[in-house]
Amino acid sequence: FGYTCGKCPHCGSSNISDTSLNLTPKIIHTSSWPRFVQGLGMKCGKGDGDGCGGSGWQTFESTYVATLPLDIQQRLNAIIVGASGGIDMELIMRMRLNNTAASIEDTSRAEITRLYAGLEVAYQRKVAATPGSV
Repeated sequence: FGYTCGKCPHCGSSNISDTSLNLTPKIIHTSSWPRFVQGLGMKCGKGDGDGCGGSGWQTFESTYVATLPLDIQQRLNAIIVGASGGIDMELIMRMRLNNTAASIEDTSRAEITRLYAGLEVAYQRKVAATPGSV
């Protein structure tokens, strides 16, 4: 998620530049398979005494994403704050619709169990079809 058309989340300047590619993807928790996002390190071009002093941030941080055009914000479809993992907007919408954390956890566990069972059956079939297998 490397959009550079936003503004500095600290001072609002559009004088920003990318500094590096994040080497480690950030996990986004969902109700089924997790997603991962990779971003860019960004830095404000405004110097000391002229704004935020060249503060840095990541392109997937919620404060920076909020400065992007709405159509680009929706492409991330998650909220990521600080060093923590992200959370998919589907889960956030469930919470906003008064679903409890326990019910969301139960649904997520059921979905993962269903996905695991399907993979286990596919694996067993593949093993059974392999010549010389027991």
